[in-house]
Amino acid sequence: MSVEKNGTFCYLKNNKKHQNLTGISLEELRGKTPYQLFEKEQADYIVSKFLTCCQLKDTINFQESLEFPTGKGTFQTILSPILKDGEVVRIVGIGRDITNQRQSQEGLWSSEKKLSTYLDKAPIGVFIINSLGNFIEINQKICTMTGYSKKDLLELSLIDITTSDNYNFNTKVFNNLINDGQVDEFFEINHKNGNKLWLHFQASKIDNDQYICFVGDITKLKESEKSLKKTRKIFNHFLDAIEDGFWYWDIQTGEFFLSDNFYSMLGYEPNELKLNYNDWHKLIHPDDLESVKKEISQKLLREKEGANIEFRAKTKSGSYKWINGKGNVVEFDNNRVPIKAAGIQIDINARKEYEELYKSIVNAAKTVSLIVTDLNGIIREFSPGAEAIFGYTRDEMIGKHVRKIIVSSDLKKIPDFLNKLKREREGFTFETERIRKSGERFPVRLTLQPLFDNEGNFHGTLAIIVDISDLKETEKRLRKSEQRFILLFLKLQQLFIHLNWLIIDQ
Repeated sequence: MSVEKNGTFCYLKNNKKHQNLTGISLEELRGKTPYQLFEKEQADYIVSKFLTCCQLKDTINFQESLEFPTGKGTFQTILSPILKDGEVVRIVGIGRDITNQRQSQEGLWSSEKKLSTYLDKAPIGVFIINSLGNFIEINQKICTMTGYSKKDLLELSLIDITTSDNYNFNTKVFNNLINDGQVDEFFEINHKNGNKLWLHFQASKIDNDQYICFVGDITKLKESEKSLKKTRKIFNHFLDAIEDGFWYWDIQTGEFFLSDNFYSMLGYEPNELKLNYNDWHKLIHPDDLESVKKEISQKLLREKEGANIEFRAKTKSGSYKWINGKGNVVEFDNNRVPIKAAGIQIDINARKEYEELYKSIVNAAKTVSLIVTDLNGIIREFSPGAEAIFGYTRDEMIGKHVRKIIVSSDLKKIPDFLNKLKREREGFTFETERIRKSGERFPVRLTLQPLFDNEGNFHGTLAIIVDISDLKETEKRLRKSEQRFILLFLKLQQLFIHLNWLIIDQ
């Protein structure tokens, strides 16, 4: 992208990946301005990002949603200025399609899709500003709160809407945020209609030049200490909900940054321990270190791939905790050599403990069959107890349809069973029959339980099956004994009546 002296921006070149991703060829793009390629609203937005890059004369990193001939998508975008004689003459842009990314889960600000979802759904005002106070991202709640549209705010800075009465104080609050990296204060601004609006303003630094801010309208509650404490608690809950750890690695300089949440995850206070890249390796379990290094060298540092690995990290107490590390290269040099990478580290210790507990339960269940199936009836788990009861090995059954062991009458009822589990969200028990590998039909008591994923979606079933052949045989013998007893009793009764008649005749 060239930066013309008249302030316009013209595209110069895009690579093959960009062409495939957007549907815009090099011939269609070269020499065009954003206004010649896109609708005005989108072009205005794109130009505003270029202007920010030129104004800062530094690399900016942000998430955006754009409409291309290939469709609408969400992208992680990096804009880097090229300077000549102190002025920006060109801008190099790197975009990564993150439309299909999901995890995440959960709590990662560098995961832009998750951040976008959070901003859209947050019941409080949330926005991101840079070190100049310019708005970068705004959710709908802050627009409703202040009366400004998103377009209005993207053309303003936080200081632009501060009140004259509190200009000095608000400027001090903003400077404290820039210098200290976080702030928790009351902030007065002008509503678009001219009224004054008091906000509870909480903000934290999330990147080199980005700050996330949480605001709530406390205009009516400012004199109420009780209500104010409640509002503060709500804000703190939002901050506490961001549990994942960030990491940033400047591969050229060796700079390695880990967020406070990462240290807290391992039992350290935020400022208690500061790690460089090599120190971080020392925390990794010896049995996992080589696989982590391999993941970094073979996947993280490749342009088209990212790292995603589970490993154990040493905590302050000396124990080990399971961590899921994810990351991608976010900046390359002119030769496409990775120079910067970033990602998250998620505490998955509870999940790992659950998996181990689940395996222990499955392996311990020698006399009870535990069978896990997905919604298509494909077997995903087949316990040792199931092997003993049905005669199949686990390897023979994993990936196979459950019809191999179900009687035809129950097979027809599967859709009804699934609907009942999904609707009632709890299991039920009944007696039926199943089929062994030998072809033998045998009676069972079956409990069917629904399985849900982390988002509460019904995704499979757990069948707990007990072979009640012996019980049924015992019941059958008892019924036969009962019948023999009744026959014997009737015969004795007839004999007694006959003896009575004999006595009477004598």
